[in-house]
Amino acid sequence: KAPDAATRRAALDVLEILGPAAYPDVDAITESLHDPDVFVRWAAARTLGNLASQDAGGSKLTPAQTDAAVRGTAALMRDQEVGVRMAAATALEKFGPRAGPAAAILTRSLNRSQTEASLELVAGPYTEPDLIKGDPSVRVAAFRALEAIEGEATIRALPEAVVALRDGNPQVRQ
Repeated sequence: KAPDAATRRAALDVLEILGPAAYPDVDAITESLHDPDVFVRWAAARTLGNLASQDAGGSKLTPAQTDAAVRGTAALMRDQEVGVRMAAATALEKFGPRAGPAAAILTRSLNRSQTEASLELVAGPYTEPDLIKGDPSVRVAAFRALEAIEGEATIRALPEAVVALRDGNPQVRQ
């Protein structure tokens, strides 16, 4: 692990470019989801998502690697940085049904931001709705990820989806 963030980001960029040749490094990429640098976390989520989409049959990643990658990526749905949350939701969509362990946090993300700061907020007449509900783009990406997971997880998300249909933001209602 490089001491500076720029080198760690560059390493992830190279691994993303390598595509399937990066599968032996999935554990290190997954570990990068916990990096203190926002851009390293973002690049790690993006790289894992791209590797997952190239491994649609699930033969390149072991079940343990998939589980660790999905759980680590799902944890990023609580990240303070919207770009990281967006990358996480997009990556989880690319995992498809293998992202089942992330369904609960994705479902909660449909109508309520999962960042630590927002979970403590109480809505008032002057509170910006996106602070409570979350960024609309992330919410839409969470919908897409849940659709990709399919099955029981999608069915359990329906009550939250119905609530979102009444949302004031047209991007979320689409």
